[in-house]
Amino acid sequence: MTPKEIDDKLVIPEEDKVTSIKISEAEYIYNFIKEHDIKKTLEIGFGYARSASNIMAASECKHIVIDPFQANYQYIGLKNIEKLGLQNLLDFRNDYSHNILPKLLEKKQSFKFIFIDGDHKYDGISIDFYYSDLLLENEGYILLHDTWMRSTQLVMSFIKKNRNDYIKLKTPLR
Repeated sequence: MTPKEIDDKLVIPEEDKVTSIKISEAEYIYNFIKEHDIKKTLEIGFGYARSASNIMAASECKHIVIDPFQANYQYIGLKNIEKLGLQNLLDFRNDYSHNILPKLLEKKQSFKFIFIDGDHKYDGISIDFYYSDLLLENEGYILLHDTWMRSTQLVMSFIKKNRNDYIKLKTPLR
């Protein structure tokens, strides 16, 4: 399934099309996963499942998603996954990332690709990055969304100044 085929089937309310993951961003994630042959993935945030569906379609493997707010989206994200026939690849955790991430770490799980698009406050993003770093496989990737937000920029600044074991990859996206 291609990003175009996925997007043709997704239901995203008109009023939220501006705030959700953009089609170009989902396509970038899909291609990145394919090009790097990534199989072990984790996502913080879910919304309408545009990013999750592209991650699962690209990896063709189980994908863990953490998001306590599906009820706020009338469960449209979960319905989209079913509509796309990807429900067998989704491991959905209906809880806050600060509760789930330590449990994944305790179980010694690790991931090659982690997409952070959950809590958009500085402290939430910092906690998500902290645990994602501990869960990340060597030479793995963490992708932060909403890099235009001051809170995300502060976390990126911290990483740049304090974590020389990370390399910032340029993307064609803002």
